[in-house]
This record gives sequence, C-alpha cells and structure tokens, in this order.
Amino acid sequence: MSTLVESTDRSVGKRLQETAVAGVRAIAFWIAVVLPVAYLPVLSTLLFPFSPAAVPLDPFFALVILIAIHGSCVVLGHEHTPGRGRHVSSIR
Repeated sequence: MSTLVESTDRSVGKRLQETAVAGVRAIAFWIAVVLPVAYLPVLSTLLFPFSPAAVPLDPFFALVILIAIHGSCVVLGHEHTPGRGRHVSSIR
C-alpha cells in the first residue's frame, strides 16, 4: 500500500513541477515578446541625453541590464508554445 501512496505522491509532484515549469516558460516568453518596447526609451536617452538628474540610471548600464533580462527571457521561454493545451472547436 505504501508504494501506491509513494507513486501517487510522485505523480502529483511531477505534475506540479511540470505546471510550474510551463508557467515560468509562458511568463518568460511573453516578457521576451513585450520587452523590446522598453528599448525605445533607453535608446532615446542614449542618443539624446537629457539632464543627468532626470535619468535614475546610467543609460548604457540600463541598456546592458535590459539586454541581459531580454536574453534570459528568450532562453527560458523559447520552448513555450502559445495556445498549446487549448482545444479549438470548429463550428460548421
């Protein structure tokens, strides 16, 4: 009887792990999709510098951080398939 409980616990744990990994992949994927919008203000600050007090970070440092975050999200989210798991019914 204990093997049945252990196998059930493992399968529940495995499903929870798969769900968590799928969630992280989905979040990383969508962040990677939307994040290029953030390049515009950072690049505009680099190209057209304003007063130093108006920008809380060094624009070059902000660009490096942005590229690192974007690259990480691309790597983490590259296996996400939007719409997987949805069942689309066709109406005839």
